[in-house]
Amino acid sequence: MSAYTCMSLCQAQMSEMKLKLEEVIKENERLHAELKEPLEKQLEALPFMHLETDIPADDNIVRALQEQLRLAKQEKDQAVELWQTLLQEHDRLQQQYQERLTESQIHVAEKKRQNTNQQFLQTVTEQNVELEELRKKLRYKPEILFPQDETLITEYREYIDRLQKRLSQAEQRAATALQQAYVTFQGNKLMASVPLEEEVLLFLKALVISCSSPDSL
Repeated sequence: MSAYTCMSLCQAQMSEMKLKLEEVIKENERLHAELKEPLEKQLEALPFMHLETDIPADDNIVRALQEQLRLAKQEKDQAVELWQTLLQEHDRLQQQYQERLTESQIHVAEKKRQNTNQQFLQTVTEQNVELEELRKKLRYKPEILFPQDETLITEYREYIDRLQKRLSQAEQRAATALQQAYVTFQGNKLMASVPLEEEVLLFLKALVISCSSPDSL
């Protein structure tokens, strides 16, 4: 049962028990109104014995009044018991709803963490591939290995500048992806730590240094 279904069931049961309690209260009020006037008339018609205290002479009327009081007390006790049952059921359903809600939040947070981690690894992998391709081009590009004149040297330098610019952009994209992943994970209390980010940053910097070095060409 989902948390939403559990809460809906709780609200439905509370509404039903509230209606029952209101019916009991209305019934008590109706009986009280119906009995009040006849009882007042009976009390007015009672003969009294003038002794030290006024004592009703009709025992049957006294017993009838006692029975009516007993029934009224019984109905009151039933209403109180019904209300207590309502409160207990409400507490139970509220606790069940909180448990289901917590489980749902944990599941959503864990799913989000897994998706973010997968995107992070995919981004790092793509950046590593791009950096490796650029490094190979720097090392093995035939037309820049043996420049023969000033024109080729100029083209060589321009080509080196373009590749280094692309390397810098690739490093920035990778660093941005790492930073976004780190911020996302920090905001999620349930996420696992990611010890790979420093290693990846060091790897990216090492690639840029090796590609920019004259010895790597």
